Amino acid sequence: MQNKEEIKKSKKQPKTNQSNSILRYSGMGLQMGAIMLLGAFGGIQIDKYFGIKNNIFTATLTILSVIIAVYLTIKDLIKNK
Repeated sequence: MQNKEEIKKSKKQPKTNQSNSILRYSGMGLQMGAIMLLGAFGGIQIDKYFGIKNNIFTATLTILSVIIAVYLTIKDLIKNK
């Protein structure tokens, strides 16, 4: 039989790993959101500056920022495996 200290240690270990995973994945989500927001905001500002009414820069930069965010997230997931 295991003593009480060994049981406590074995129970605490998964929670630490789980907490690290939660923080890591939530950080990745925040990073993705920030990249996409910056891309959309940048596109809006460029469209306003040049007086473009069909929002081509907003659409282009938003799509480009989504691609960059997904690329960085996949790169982090592969790196941290």
